[in-house]
Amino acid sequence: MDISPRLEPPPSIFLVPMVQGILLLLLFCALVFRVDELTLFCLVLLVLGAGCSLWSRASLKAVHCSLLVDRQRLFAGEHFSIGIRCRNAKLLPILLKTDLRLSAAVTGSDADQWLHGESGLLWFRSFATKRECCPGSRGVYTLDAPLLRGGDLFGFFSKETRAPEDPREILVFPRRIDIPPLPLPRRDFFEHPGARSPVVDPLLLFGTRDYQQGQPARAIHWKASARHLHMQEKLCEPAEQAKALILLDVHHFHRAPQEFERCLEVIAAFARQLEHQGIATGFVTNGTPAGRGRQGLPISGSPSQPGALLEMLARVTPRKGDHLVHILAAGYRIPWGVSSVLFVHERSEPTVEAEGFLQHRNIPLQVVHSSAETAGRNHRAGGITSSLYLGDLISGEAR
Repeated sequence: MDISPRLEPPPSIFLVPMVQGILLLLLFCALVFRVDELTLFCLVLLVLGAGCSLWSRASLKAVHCSLLVDRQRLFAGEHFSIGIRCRNAKLLPILLKTDLRLSAAVTGSDADQWLHGESGLLWFRSFATKRECCPGSRGVYTLDAPLLRGGDLFGFFSKETRAPEDPREILVFPRRIDIPPLPLPRRDFFEHPGARSPVVDPLLLFGTRDYQQGQPARAIHWKASARHLHMQEKLCEPAEQAKALILLDVHHFHRAPQEFERCLEVIAAFARQLEHQGIATGFVTNGTPAGRGRQGLPISGSPSQPGALLEMLARVTPRKGDHLVHILAAGYRIPWGVSSVLFVHERSEPTVEAEGFLQHRNIPLQVVHSSAETAGRNHRAGGITSSLYLGDLISGEAR
């Protein structure tokens, strides 16, 4: 366990075995020669040491400690605060020290930092300490439980433990940038796209609501009705709503980590454009996610979709898992009318396989390369419409 230097045991004469032996020897001599003053002095020191030892053992009992984080989801470059709050919920006063290690990526500094707090707590009193952090890079960061050291108010003895606090995850999304509009081919049945369409797709279910009079019986969600004990109605996406599938192939990105981060920033900006246009969006990647992440996000226009996509972008790593084709063919449902955009580092065999898979299903495809060497080569393979260079989508300020 990595411990801060501030949590090292304090120096004390009662912790030195030689001093303890000398006190016992002096007490024995004082009793033998009947030196009352020396006897009293030795007894006071020994009783004080034993009492402080018992005091420190009980110091961390009924101490409640909590980790305070005002934001657990933010974009790179934004500020948030981390704090520790402790309360002494007993009659015994104590000396309490807290320490929490913060990685350099969380604080935005060059080295790891310590969030330190120290206070003498009387009965049923509390204290708190906090600091501002500014993560400079995307990722998933875990905050461990704070380290606690309690002891007597004299500081002679101490006892250390870790607070019973579950680790916290801080999700840092790719930083916000602006990119020029990236058009998608539209396949609309009706003049008015999006939510104004008179036809909905029963397979694109995104929620339920109370049953409205006049709706057909096939719109009733029977399982939800039984759960809520009153009639519930399905809420489905419009059948002709424009749909976009964003694909990320991390093949070769491990050799270019900066290009990988730039690619994720462009994907986040592109997804924000699609949200503003009311386009249902899905995301699939073969990158290995960090923590409880996943590799596929179904195509949907629900209000929770942008947040779920940003979480995937925060968790994805350039470590390659399965091929994109295997993930798509393993049960990922692609509805009719989808346009796709594939982000890759450079054209490779997995890219060709993904192009062939989408071509076989007549899905239009836009390929965005982060490598300038292969970006200028336009490929005509059925559904592929064009090939772009990632750097052309990033403005001078964003770079």
